[in-house]
Amino acid sequence: MDNIITYCKECGEQTNMIVNILGQNRIVPCICKCRKEKLEKQQDLELKKDLERRRNILITQGIMDKEFLKNNFDKYNGSNIKIFNLCKKYVENWEIMKKENIGILFYGDVGRGKTFFASCIANELFKNGISVCVTSFPKIIDKLMNFNEESKFLIENVKSQNLLVIDDFGVERETEYVLEQIFKIIDDRLRVGLPTIITTNLSLEQLKDPKTLAQRRIYDRILEMCSIQILVDNQNNRQEKSIRKTQLARDILLD
Repeated sequence: MDNIITYCKECGEQTNMIVNILGQNRIVPCICKCRKEKLEKQQDLELKKDLERRRNILITQGIMDKEFLKNNFDKYNGSNIKIFNLCKKYVENWEIMKKENIGILFYGDVGRGKTFFASCIANELFKNGISVCVTSFPKIIDKLMNFNEESKFLIENVKSQNLLVIDDFGVERETEYVLEQIFKIIDDRLRVGLPTIITTNLSLEQLKDPKTLAQRRIYDRILEMCSIQILVDNQNNRQEKSIRKTQLARDILLD
């Protein structure tokens, strides 16, 4: 039997082996080290292609904004190192965050960097082969207004993405229909046990002391699923950008 055993020319490991089946020795194939590595690389490539395809569908259907894709850790401007490090650690410990269903609530005033930090986490995880969706409730509600096959696809994606980021929670109109849809999405995420990151201009006090029963149903679940609650109080980035652009225009046009 020895002369029947074959070896890989690249790594030198066996490509078949002798197995005793019901008293008879048989030659069966086995995977060598280099073949295993090639298969793993191929599987990883196929996964990334599938994730990219799904993300492009979300973008094409207007569920996900391309602007979110521009944010990454390399563009960090040093404005809040504590939050930056927390976001990095969240990505580094993603498997634990996912297993324990640990989400983040970024809250604070307008233009402080909440969306930037949330998008950085999402994009870094996506680079690591994790399915993510960054959207807002107005975008979701707009797609749900006419229930069809596309709406079913949307709900399934929002429900099943490994990480869902809801940006700017609290700006949507609070009609009975809208509140019911928001509750359903939040409740679905909580039930499937997948992490959700939410950014909002609402204060923690407002979330903990809602005015209506409908709000309480939603806010209680948000605080439960987003157990890490971070106040983002950086300098107003939008205001600073506007000031810089105004000064640049003055320097060029009025000089």
